[in-house]
Amino acid sequence: MRVTMKKRNLGVALAGLLAVVTLAIVSFTGDPQQTIAADEPEKTFGMWVWQQKWLETNESQDSLVAFCDRFGINQLMFQIPLVPQSAETGKPRIELTDELARLIAKASASGIRIEALDGDVVMGRAVHHAKALAVLDMVLEFNRKLPPDARLTGMHYDIEPYVLPSWNTGQRRSIMREYLTLMRFARAKLHREDPPMRLGASIPFWYDRLSSEADSCVLEYNGERKNFHMHIQDETDYVVVMSYRRNAEGENSITYHTDNEIGYADQTGHTVLPALETIELKETPDLSFHGLPPEEFWLQKQTVEEMFSGRPGFGGIMVHDYQGLHNLLSHSAARASR
Repeated sequence: MRVTMKKRNLGVALAGLLAVVTLAIVSFTGDPQQTIAADEPEKTFGMWVWQQKWLETNESQDSLVAFCDRFGINQLMFQIPLVPQSAETGKPRIELTDELARLIAKASASGIRIEALDGDVVMGRAVHHAKALAVLDMVLEFNRKLPPDARLTGMHYDIEPYVLPSWNTGQRRSIMREYLTLMRFARAKLHREDPPMRLGASIPFWYDRLSSEADSCVLEYNGERKNFHMHIQDETDYVVVMSYRRNAEGENSITYHTDNEIGYADQTGHTVLPALETIELKETPDLSFHGLPPEEFWLQKQTVEEMFSGRPGFGGIMVHDYQGLHNLLSHSAARASR
């Protein structure tokens, strides 16, 4: 059953809207800041970074960190550059290790956390677990050699098992169990580090809609029968819900598509981060803020934060991705300079 959120009264809504408009004006001139309630811990404002080019030069690294500083971004999920198969060992290896170490140091000095990012549609299958965990071991070995105050803080898996053809051909529950097993193994490794590192995962918003036996998204795992998204939340430290919509509230909105997951996190002590899309989606443009004025992005982000304020399971906002957000917000800088 969907958790019902209390509606704000008109006075509070108008006050919130005034605050958002102020934020939008500030962001339009290039210096927005998150509004964080005094009695709440700092929330995450993070983004995916997929492209290796942001790592390759000092200039690109400095530009990325400066962008984060300017817009209050405090977490990056950065895809680790891998050579798929080393000629020497026949195994994957991390490349650009010196550059990666420099970026982590720069980000850490600015209060920006970086988590390693990895993901492939087949990664959750048991036959691929050994390779996935070997990559994780390489990441951990690399990380241990870094200064204690300038290290990766976690691993984030962006795996979409429902894209597999076998998802709809009677293998769904075995796919889900194998995915959960990978999460369990990975989290155990991460939590053994000193200090412990976090495990995060990206999930679609519709897992909570498949909530009956007939929908085949309810399964028994670790002695408990529950929905797939609940099992994933149990086996990770946080999840990012790909709640890609342009509107913060109402039917078919960002908060509508994440309320159940945050409700479960409220009970379990974990956190959930709704995600906003900013890249161009030609076939489904209504799922992304691409092409909209930057102030609309800030307005909807702020509204999500207001609506989930005080919920212990709400961990902040994630944005997909750096390239898209950079393009979106560059319009405000260009227009402000005219």
